[in-house]
Amino acid sequence: MTEAVWEEVREAAARIGHILVVGYGEALTSVECLPRFRELDALGVSMTFSTNGTPLTPVICSELAALRHLQVVNVSIDSPDPAVYRHIRGGELEKALRGVENLVRSMDNTERVVVSSVLMDTNLVSLIAFPEILAGLGVRRWVLQSQIEYTSRLQFESLGEGASQAIELIREAAAHAGVNISWTMPDRLDLELNNPDWARHIFFEPAITPEAGTRKCTQPWEIPYVDKDGRVFPCCFASTRRSEVLGDLRVSPFAQIWEGEPYRKFRLDMLDSATTPAVCRSCKVMPLVDVHPYRFWAEIVPEASNFDDAARVVVVARNTGSVTWTRETPVHIGTSMPHDRESELFHDSWLSRNRAAHFVEEEVPPGELATFQFCVSPKETRHAEAFELVVDSVRWLPATCFEIPPKSETALYGHEAILERIKAVCRLILSCSLRIVDRRPK
Repeated sequence: MTEAVWEEVREAAARIGHILVVGYGEALTSVECLPRFRELDALGVSMTFSTNGTPLTPVICSELAALRHLQVVNVSIDSPDPAVYRHIRGGELEKALRGVENLVRSMDNTERVVVSSVLMDTNLVSLIAFPEILAGLGVRRWVLQSQIEYTSRLQFESLGEGASQAIELIREAAAHAGVNISWTMPDRLDLELNNPDWARHIFFEPAITPEAGTRKCTQPWEIPYVDKDGRVFPCCFASTRRSEVLGDLRVSPFAQIWEGEPYRKFRLDMLDSATTPAVCRSCKVMPLVDVHPYRFWAEIVPEASNFDDAARVVVVARNTGSVTWTRETPVHIGTSMPHDRESELFHDSWLSRNRAAHFVEEEVPPGELATFQFCVSPKETRHAEAFELVVDSVRWLPATCFEIPPKSETALYGHEAILERIKAVCRLILSCSLRIVDRRPK
């Protein structure tokens, strides 16, 4: 990466507040890597980066540990079996494990160290022994993810017979060793285990026709992908195809690219299956969906809602998206902060312990109002509980969070207030995405 491109990346990272250093090479082999990490650290930019572990010498690990804003170092190790590891990676497992050991010893907070593994038919059984090894190294965080094929050479790979049993043994081994597992794509894994034909269809088969749908992807609104040459892509998958270059930091500043016409058009094209970009049609990362998530938007109408009733709550929301809601559209009042928790206010009339109600109208076209009514169980003493609109299996709707307060105290988060909270957390990226999506054609 040239100095001119780095200056643009550094400025953008400082505005956004976070940067992920990932890719298809080993960042730590570059002599520029650590000095640039130190520059970002001095600017207060939080960082996450991935490595295969082999360059993690004690000296390098000490320098990494000194970075105050380094959040996570992800070490990719796909098997604890030397032969399996060599088959997948073409390297020596011992070097990678030694690197992990050096990193853990250097860090005052070992939560900054994460090991990740890709689930494959060739390594699944070997991973059962990994939690005990990780615990011995002092690693407590392990990320497991489904295999994502970024090239056009390979096809969908089934996890094979006995995969469900192997996954269960992996869970048990991790629990016994005190290692916490994070599943990056649990819904996809569930499909691969229980319905591999459907998983193949929605993740691997290209969406040739508009009737096939579009991709359930929000990357172009949230995470810009910049390669070493300064080219800006909508996502990492597009970068592997060298297609859909939406800008070049050698020519234009990042802000101009992020809010420029090519990015706007790409985002708008993704919202409609008839205009889905070709690179998205061939994507093997995100699943196919009938309707893009960002066609669903809403806002609470406080003056028409009633949160004071001790037994019955009325929430009125305006459909500000571009899709008509019908009785089959799963727009619900869901528990929030955190999402999907079981509510103390649960009433037998609810849809479930974390879903209070569906709207009462037969259909709600864009611009019209939806009414949600639900009972709450009376509590003599209780704290305020948060709820939010959700389109199940699609997305939680931003700016629709509200609270049911104790007694008669109303604590409704207004549209502007919740947007400010979102912007404070997500900085520039999400605020840009909201502005862009609001300009889409209805």
